[in-house]
Amino acid sequence: QLNAYNESRHFGRYYQKAVQRIEQLPISEEQRQWSLFQAAEEWEAAQIRLDDRSQADDPRSAYHHAWQFFQLQTLQFLVRQANRGAMVGEGADTAQAEMLLPMIDTSAQALPALQLYRALLDVFRQPQERTHFQNYQQLLDNLGPQLAAADASDLYTGAINHCIRRINAGESDFATTMLGLYQDMDRLGLLLHHGRLPAPQFKNMVGLALRFQHFDWAQAIISRYGPLLDQDPYGNAEAFNQGMLHFAQGDFVSAERCFHLVLRQFDDIFYGLDARSYLLRIYYETSNWLGLESLGESFKMYLKRNKRIPKSHRESYLHTARFFAKLAKLQVWRRQDFLRLRAEIERTHFAATSKAWLLQKIDNRLAQP
Repeated sequence: QLNAYNESRHFGRYYQKAVQRIEQLPISEEQRQWSLFQAAEEWEAAQIRLDDRSQADDPRSAYHHAWQFFQLQTLQFLVRQANRGAMVGEGADTAQAEMLLPMIDTSAQALPALQLYRALLDVFRQPQERTHFQNYQQLLDNLGPQLAAADASDLYTGAINHCIRRINAGESDFATTMLGLYQDMDRLGLLLHHGRLPAPQFKNMVGLALRFQHFDWAQAIISRYGPLLDQDPYGNAEAFNQGMLHFAQGDFVSAERCFHLVLRQFDDIFYGLDARSYLLRIYYETSNWLGLESLGESFKMYLKRNKRIPKSHRESYLHTARFFAKLAKLQVWRRQDFLRLRAEIERTHFAATSKAWLLQKIDNRLAQP
């Protein structure tokens, strides 16, 4: 429109219309500032050039939008490199961008995206300083709803990445925060990318919900996003997570049905391994000793014959099957037998979830008179 009606007596009207359309588009702040810069540049090309450059402070000028665009790009680059450094310990050279950092406007009057990316940079660079993350959370709560979906998704994901790293560092209280962030992303419609959701992220959300017994939200997540999972051709992720929910709720019949559904056909070998691990628990809970013994033996044969399973994982799952078999044989109550088995499990390194479950069952027996 701007190029087609490049006449001074019409141009102002079309320029304003273009700006209105750009401001209404559901695009990232970076894209918006670039588009506004292009529109303003067209507008200024039709005007008489003045030597006075005071227009640089004019929020409608091409210079202003180009500067906003450049600030956003600089901060996003620094945040990406800080995130990479936190994950793998190295990143690109940021020396030139660092020189520009003091010039970037991150005041309360600045663009919400600029304020948030600057705060996220502090979080990534000083991850152990909790006040930085608290400040970032507050900004995200206040400014997040004002952002375009692309920016909001990026910034919420940054907060989740930080939580994952703190949990891995032993700060388990960040799990509650992480669950809240996922719930906010779900509420704001930020979880899907091109209409799909990665299966690992889906499993993380359901796992967190079950950990804190948010069963209703877990079911809502499975129902809403299960059919929209990326790279889940056989529906393994949906069936497996539905099985975990049923198991957590004590509905062992429905859980068993879901895990058998996974075992019919799976593309990810770990779904097959974990489904068998859950079935061992179900057989123990339902006193299906014959089923437990049979599955335990077939599970061990599968682990020994399947060469695609990494050695460390093979050994871990073999320990799981072995300890389930030992626990099943301790049906006659002898306290010393349970204590010996508990000590053996404690000193053996294998799958954390199975280990915790086995120890809990033994502790429950030991607590009985």
